[in-house]
Amino acid sequence: MTGAARPLICLGGTLCDARVFAPLLNCLSRSASIWSHSRFECIPKAAVGLLDALSEEFVAIGFSLGGFIALDALRLAPDKVAGVILISGNAFPDDPANARARRDDVAAGRREGLRALMKRRGAAFVSPSCAIPNDVVDMIAEMAEAEGHSVHARQAEMNIRRPDLRAVVAASERPILALAGVDDHICPSDRYRDLQRAPNATLTMIEGAGHFLPLEAPAACAEAIELFLKEHDL
Repeated sequence: MTGAARPLICLGGTLCDARVFAPLLNCLSRSASIWSHSRFECIPKAAVGLLDALSEEFVAIGFSLGGFIALDALRLAPDKVAGVILISGNAFPDDPANARARRDDVAAGRREGLRALMKRRGAAFVSPSCAIPNDVVDMIAEMAEAEGHSVHARQAEMNIRRPDLRAVVAASERPILALAGVDDHICPSDRYRDLQRAPNATLTMIEGAGHFLPLEAPAACAEAIELFLKEHDL
């Protein structure tokens, strides 16, 4: 690496805390920081908050919902965001038909408890080929319970109102790496493959993994990230 290594800043997904990145960061040769966006109600405000919190150029690593914040920060400050790594992330706005289901999930979480809701639905997040499916689902449920109902409601609205960032990806002069699980049934695969059309974006599909890539396949994610950082001198 000829230049100074940029800080790696991790942005979690819906109802995720720092633990979603722990296995991945254990596999990386470089340290990274976690930035929580749980207090924000919309993507643009979270992106501004992220940029205000950092004084130097950085690489944003966004998992799922966090990927939209990373891309919006790139839109706002391409001189400050040296690169973006999307893990189970895409650039599409939410389908308007999802709004009711997302709000129903918030209501279900209040009725059942977030731990119970995520345990019941956890299998949909994880590949059937995952070596530790129960551990992954348990972690998803624990993080959701820790984040709580207010965060769930805010992040549901963040998803419902997320901007269309496809033009940002297409026009980016900064490198973008997208990592997606072959068995991800939460996000349609065509949304991942759409990223391949951008000249500075690379898509890597990871076998035997679903939506929760950082927990399911941390070593494979780390390998792809290390290669990307080295290739682009980040």
